[in-house]
Amino acid sequence: MIGRKYINMALALPFLISWGFIIFATNIGMIYAGRIFAGIATGAVCVVAPMFISEIGETSIRGALGSFFQLFLTMGILLVYAAGSVVDWRTLSGICAIAPAMLAVGMIFLPESPVHLVKKERRNDAIQAIKWLWGKQCNSRAAIQVIQNDVDAAAGKASMRDLWTIPANRAGLIICLCLMLFQQISGINAVIFYTQPIFQSAGSSLDASLCTIIVGVVQVFMTFGSTLLIDKAGRRILLMQSSIVMGACLTMLGIYFHLKDGGTDVTAIGWLPLVSLVLFIVSLLSWFRPNSMDDDG
Repeated sequence: MIGRKYINMALALPFLISWGFIIFATNIGMIYAGRIFAGIATGAVCVVAPMFISEIGETSIRGALGSFFQLFLTMGILLVYAAGSVVDWRTLSGICAIAPAMLAVGMIFLPESPVHLVKKERRNDAIQAIKWLWGKQCNSRAAIQVIQNDVDAAAGKASMRDLWTIPANRAGLIICLCLMLFQQISGINAVIFYTQPIFQSAGSSLDASLCTIIVGVVQVFMTFGSTLLIDKAGRRILLMQSSIVMGACLTMLGIYFHLKDGGTDVTAIGWLPLVSLVLFIVSLLSWFRPNSMDDDG
């Protein structure tokens, strides 16, 4: 295993290839190829990046650092919405290519994850990494011992086979898989990727670019409060409520387009697409915490 640092650096390559295909696309096949590379890289980075962040953070701030991944994800979407309102799609793709390049360069100056170094029995390197990350005044040897204890405990955890053969694990696995499946088929990707075309097709009196940016802003601000809301309201109730609201929002949006395409004058309800998508995004936030299925025992 080459470590979290170098995997993150390597993932910049498929991202750059992806944007290269899209920037210089002369046919739809090149755009498809670019999206395939981007999809693979995105799936990988959504696993490796949070892992690296959690492993380099000091214990007292590790939870806060972990929440930044989702926050910056929504901020990135907002920036793309804003830039996309003033530049063409090729230029926007060029702007997006800057991010993976910055990732690759920035990672050069960071140390490897102390957890990975401990797993590889490179304790001296792990101590130096902790001093670089947490400051020279930290008790690096005590931190290494905590990491070593965690690594030893993880080594004795259940195998992949136990996820299915043990009834309690199997139930949790099925529930988690169903939650993630329904999250993906709820329409979120279609809404995020096609927010501006949706508003343009709606023919609303409101500016499509402005409506898109409003949706992006709502995502960012709701991400701040989503963790507190989820912890206080409870996962099950919030999931049920959000599912109902999301379904109602998509239904309202569908009715709007049905009326519009049928020749009905929808000027009086031109605000409906914006309200529907904003409420959809707000309700969706409760889907981002599937880890309550974890069994600490």
